[in-house]
Amino acid sequence: MQLIYLHGAPAVGKLTVSKHLVELIGARLFDNHVAIDLARSVLDFEQDGFWELVTRARLLVLETTALQNVPLVILTSCYSDTEDRETLEAYEKTLGRFNAKILPVFLHCSKKEMRRRVRNPDRKERQKISTEADLEQFICETLCTPIPRENCFKISTENTSPRDTAEKIIKRFNLQAK
Repeated sequence: MQLIYLHGAPAVGKLTVSKHLVELIGARLFDNHVAIDLARSVLDFEQDGFWELVTRARLLVLETTALQNVPLVILTSCYSDTEDRETLEAYEKTLGRFNAKILPVFLHCSKKEMRRRVRNPDRKERQKISTEADLEQFICETLCTPIPRENCFKISTENTSPRDTAEKIIKRFNLQAK
């Protein structure tokens, strides 16, 4: 199994690029908000245990997909090295038991472009950060960084279409198109 770990700040295009990857290479998508929505169904967002449940759900999905030999999975998330390093190490430990490979991809763009994108109506529908004020607060509180791994592919989504970004990821990791 290979895991494309697509990470970056809100509104950089993680889900949109992921959908193109699914279309082009037939990967399975485990969007960040699937686990968040699961946790929201039983706990309040800032309630004790919320993020632990999110992490455990993600780990269970990664373990199950590796165990079932799903060849390629995409996981999206915002990664902050100060807050999420333990979680990343847990992903690596879980996948390591199955000799699965992590293909880290860090998407980024300017704050101006993020502010423009954050207003897309679908973000509000999916309970994502959907206002400039909430985006600014997130940026002030969370430093989204590339994961500290040598093979992390950093790519700007500023002036590149989501499909072209997906194609660059495919080329970088030598993935097979459908």
